[in-house]
Amino acid sequence: MRWRLWQHLHTLHTSRAWRLRFTRRGLLISFAFPPVAAPESWVTAKAMGNIPGWEFDVVSLDPYEAEMAEDHSLESYVKSHFGEIVRVDSPVYLRPLGGRFPCRFFPKACQRPDLFRFYKSKAVVAASSLDLTKYDIMVSRSQWHSSHLVAAELKGVYPELPWVVSMSDPWADSPFRQWRSGLREVNEALERNVLEGSDAVVVPSEYMASTLKDRYPSGVGRIEVVPHAYDSDLGYEDSRRSGDDDPVVMRCLGTFYGARTPDPLFQALVLLQNDHHIGSDDLRVEIIGSSIHSLARSPALEALPDGLVALRESVDHLAALGMMSTADVLIVIEAPLPDNPLLPAKLVDYLGSGTPVLGVAPEGEVARILRNTGDIVADPSDVPGIANAILKLINDVKQAKKDGTSMSSKTRNSQVQTFNIESIGPRLSAVFEAARG
Repeated sequence: MRWRLWQHLHTLHTSRAWRLRFTRRGLLISFAFPPVAAPESWVTAKAMGNIPGWEFDVVSLDPYEAEMAEDHSLESYVKSHFGEIVRVDSPVYLRPLGGRFPCRFFPKACQRPDLFRFYKSKAVVAASSLDLTKYDIMVSRSQWHSSHLVAAELKGVYPELPWVVSMSDPWADSPFRQWRSGLREVNEALERNVLEGSDAVVVPSEYMASTLKDRYPSGVGRIEVVPHAYDSDLGYEDSRRSGDDDPVVMRCLGTFYGARTPDPLFQALVLLQNDHHIGSDDLRVEIIGSSIHSLARSPALEALPDGLVALRESVDHLAALGMMSTADVLIVIEAPLPDNPLLPAKLVDYLGSGTPVLGVAPEGEVARILRNTGDIVADPSDVPGIANAILKLINDVKQAKKDGTSMSSKTRNSQVQTFNIESIGPRLSAVFEAARG
C-alpha cells in the first residue's frame, strides 16, 4: 500500500501539471528554435529549458514554411523541457514564391533587420492567443533580431509584463554585416527602441556588454553577461578518441563565411608537412559542416597530401556532440577581427565535451575563455604559431596515450564547469527575478 502511494505521489510530482503549480511561467519568442537547424536553436533549447523554477511556452517558426534547414535530433529534449510550442507559418503573400522570396529579389528588405520581419504580425497574433496575462516574464532571443520586434509590440500592449532581451550576436554593429545604404541607421534605431523598451538585456560576452554600454549610455535596461551553456547530459559520448597507433584526430565543426576561413589552418599544415614531415600517418584533420564544398577549392588545401584533411558533410546536433567527445583535439576558428566580441555556441559545446581545444582566434572573447580553461590559442595571422600549436598538441596527445593519462579539460580546469547549464541556469533565473522587480 505504501509503495503504491509513493508511486502515485512520484508520478504526480513529475507531471507537468504538478510542476506548474510551483513554477513561474514565461513566454519565449525566438525564431531560432528546434527543429530549425541553427546554432542559436540549440543554444536556446539548452539555456531556456533548464532554468530552475521556470517553464517556458514558445513562439517560433515552422521551418518548412520558412524554407529553413531542419534538425530533429533535439525533438524529445524540447518536448520534455518546454511547455506549449506555437509555430508560425509564412505569410500568405510569400507562399506562392517561397518563404525566402524577399531576400532573393529585394535584399534591402531583409536587412530591417532580417527576413523574419515579414513573420512579425503572425508571431504577434500567435503570442496573443496564449493569453499573456498568465506569464511572469517574456524573453525574446536572437538570432534573428526580428524576434525582439515581436516582443516590443507585445510589450506595448502588455506594459506590466517584464521583458528580457537576450542577444547572442551583435545587431547594428555586427562585424559580419555589410549594411546597404542607410540601413545601419535603420537598425540602430530599431535596436535602440528594443533595448530602451526592455527591462533587462542579456549578452554572452563582456565585449558585447561593453560595446552596448558605450553606444547606449543611458536609457538601456540592466545589461547582464551570461554566457552560452552546455548540457553534460546531452549527446556526449564516453568512448575516448583514437587508438595508440592511430593518427591524432583533430576536428573542426561548423560553418565558414566572410572573414572566418580555415585557410590559416591549411597553411599551417603545409608548413608542418614541409618542415616537420607531418603527414596522414601522424595527423588527421576533419572539417565537418555545410561549407565543405566551397572549401574544396582552397589552394592551400590542394597543396596538402591526400588523407591529411578530410571534408565531411554536416551532421545533426546530437551526432556533432558525439564527434566532439571522441576527437583528440577540437579546433575553433574565428575571423581576424580586432577585439572579436563573438562567443560561438560551438565553443561552449566543445568545452562541455572535455576535449582539448585549439583556438585559431584573435584577441577577444574566444581567446580569453580558452586561456582561462588552459587551452591553446594562436592568432589567425600567425601561421607559424598555428603550426607550432598543432605540433605541440600532436606530441601532447601521443604522450598522454603512452602514459595512459587524460587530457580532458574537465579535469584540467574548473573554469569549464562555469559553462555547465547547472551553473548558467541559476544565473538566468536571477536575471529574470530581478527584471520582475
